[in-house]
Amino acid sequence: MFAVEQQTGYAYPRLRNSGRSRLQKEECEDGFAISDLKHNNTFLGRLFCITDGHGGRACSNFVIATIPGAMQVILGKYKPADISLPSVQETIKRQITEALRLIDKEYLEYKKQQYLLFKAKAIPNDPGSDGTTLIVNIFIDKWIINVNLGDSRSMISSRDITGRWNVDFFSEDHTPSLERLVHTIYANGGEFVTHDDKVIRFDPNLKSDKKHRVSLKEARIRVKDAASNAYGIPYGTKNGQCASVNLGACIGDVLYKLDPVNPVLSCTPDVTFIDITKIQQGYLIMASDGLWDYVKRGGKVQDQNAAVSQFVGDKLDRGWNHQRIVCNLSDREGTMALYSDSIQEYDDFTAILVTFNQEQLKLQQQKRREHDEKQKVVQQQQKLLAQQRQKEIEEIQRLQQQQLLMSVEQETDEQETETDVSSVGADSPPSTIPPNDVAVDQSSVAFKDVTSISEE
Repeated sequence: MFAVEQQTGYAYPRLRNSGRSRLQKEECEDGFAISDLKHNNTFLGRLFCITDGHGGRACSNFVIATIPGAMQVILGKYKPADISLPSVQETIKRQITEALRLIDKEYLEYKKQQYLLFKAKAIPNDPGSDGTTLIVNIFIDKWIINVNLGDSRSMISSRDITGRWNVDFFSEDHTPSLERLVHTIYANGGEFVTHDDKVIRFDPNLKSDKKHRVSLKEARIRVKDAASNAYGIPYGTKNGQCASVNLGACIGDVLYKLDPVNPVLSCTPDVTFIDITKIQQGYLIMASDGLWDYVKRGGKVQDQNAAVSQFVGDKLDRGWNHQRIVCNLSDREGTMALYSDSIQEYDDFTAILVTFNQEQLKLQQQKRREHDEKQKVVQQQQKLLAQQRQKEIEEIQRLQQQQLLMSVEQETDEQETETDVSSVGADSPPSTIPPNDVAVDQSSVAFKDVTSISEE
């Protein structure tokens, strides 16, 4: 079972006498998709996907429209049992990574062309340098395939024998402070700034601990030398600051990928295969940062995950339905047990909750086995019918060949008979009857002879 909830972000007026009336955003930049995958026209698994756009929703929409089809192409060729093979898993990881690279490339090329048209005044409005995060979770048999790019997050939680809910897995946020991304960002022309556009001095040779290097936890990323570019992409914002983002990997964001070989921001995802066989009762919660950023604000990721794990698990134990739980999660001002601070501005929110247990998994596997057995019977019947049909075709071909041979033999016999008759005529003695024209001539001679005698 699953449920999804989405809420457009909003803010409150900053003037004290304006009250607490919400100022809703013009549009929600998050997106989501739920799709069934098939193998040979039979159910293979189910895909859940969330995007969190920034700078507009065009890139978010593009990715949501593209991902389900791409995953169908990649995974649809495999049977559920194939997913357990290590070689298949490695192949899938490479193919998913390459698919996201191509999706990113296609969108960037589109944006570059749009900016060239805008620069030439062929279109009236600035296309905008927008981008998106991406999280995908695909349930296939005993596996969850997690795809993560950006700072949205997936978490899997399970209930132990004591009744406590524990975090079994969570995806890693691709933030500017993530150590494995920091050096690439810096080497490829990125620099780290504060929220008010002040440069954070960064030395890649220093250790990452606080004693040696300034913390990058709240840092944003901007491009060092992007003020002038061939496409005319704006480097500054409306408030006069340089454009910057607060994530370390994404799809889109053309300003940070002007160098296709060494982009400041990567589009390489984390792809993880999670075996849920040993989980008796569990759930997956996946959400944009509109959830995670407001739980224990400023706290550690582990503390955020533990709080959400216990909150959702407790509601499941109380018998709440899935939709009620995700709606409660979206109430970031009313759910004080989870969100402690009331703030001025709230980002877009999208969350999907999926529950699973051993009984469901065993039932699904049993249904798949029964289906496979039926398919084997059908295939055997089809094979027998095909063999029978082949025999019939061969028999028909044999009879046709036999008839053809009989016809050839009959024609041969007739030709031999005609040849024999001709041979007999050739061996007979010559006829004593002269030809008609010769006989006329001889009679004329004889008439002449009679005439001459009578004259004498």
